[in-house]
Amino acid sequence: MDINWKQHCDKFTDHSYLSLYKFFIKDKTPRNILEIGVRLGAPFYYWRDIIINNYPLPNIIGIDNRTLEQASKEDGLPALPVPKDWGTFIHADFRNIDNDALPDFDLIIDDGRHWVEDQTDSLNKFYTKVSKDGLMIIEDVKSLENANKIVNSFEGDKDKLMIIDRRFILDRSDDILVLFYNI
Repeated sequence: MDINWKQHCDKFTDHSYLSLYKFFIKDKTPRNILEIGVRLGAPFYYWRDIIINNYPLPNIIGIDNRTLEQASKEDGLPALPVPKDWGTFIHADFRNIDNDALPDFDLIIDDGRHWVEDQTDSLNKFYTKVSKDGLMIIEDVKSLENANKIVNSFEGDKDKLMIIDRRFILDRSDDILVLFYNI
């Protein structure tokens, strides 16, 4: 499918995440991916492009509190079609998702509203859904203070958390990630 999805995604333009994600998945291709905050649908394309040389392609579940059509209208960009065999889009607040209805995930990304309360809640809700040797990454944490709030509010084993500060790369104040690694 020839769609210019890159204009809809800031993971490698405004932020410095592309090389980091390629590093994280170089030895283990994720089979199940959950992304919170899919905006216009670009993560479905993003993850497929990164993983394209590895088969089978992953199952991707995207959750957003806005429909793709709402996001398109509000953001002034067209929503991207999500082919049915690429994954599932769920229009819901992540807090209302039934964890028991979800599989375990090799990779979970929170690229939602970037509010520290939401980031803390998503980590505490979904870290138990991270498969053995899987990752959960909270993107776009606005400050080291917020990263520390997320870590200090974590209900699991804090030894499995790390803060990654990439602000020096593109001089963005919100290029901080909190990572949970289920080792």
